[in-house]
Amino acid sequence: EAHARLGLIYYQQGKFEQAANALRQAIKLKPTLPNTDLLLAMALSELGRYKEAAPALEKGFKRVTDPALKRASGLRLARAYTGLGQDDKAVEVALELTRLYPKDPEALYHAGRLFANYAYLSTVKLAEVAPDSLWLHLAAGEAYECQGRLDAAIREYKEVLSLQQIRPGVHYRIGRTLLGRAKQ
Repeated sequence: EAHARLGLIYYQQGKFEQAANALRQAIKLKPTLPNTDLLLAMALSELGRYKEAAPALEKGFKRVTDPALKRASGLRLARAYTGLGQDDKAVEVALELTRLYPKDPEALYHAGRLFANYAYLSTVKLAEVAPDSLWLHLAAGEAYECQGRLDAAIREYKEVLSLQQIRPGVHYRIGRTLLGRAKQ
């Protein structure tokens, strides 16, 4: 128990390597200590050792009922999945965190970053599998419009129409973009 407390103190001080060592010793001496394995996994996650941390973080995030510990383990699990290139799992955890903690600024921030990264990776995949598709032109038009590059957005939207003359919503987007350009 003394090693577990020492590990917790090290963790709170940001001394994650020392925390991991103390927590490993605590688990070795008394494997039944509650949440020690989860705290060890959180320390390992802070050290970037995601492969080692992920299994205990997964179990902990599912089983823990304490809201603060569940939140902390979920945030580190999402980071571990991202570090392991398992973006779909990271997004699932982020969705669960935003459901459980809808007003938590840190959970919302990290979820937003994950969703944005996932959207980016999906668009990159779209460019690989369908580089000349109307969907890629539509995505490019939306991106240009958000960036205020309205002429480029209009070009992309017109390219969509050249591929499919009656594409719902594209004429509206062109009109909205033309109005935005007129206001500039």
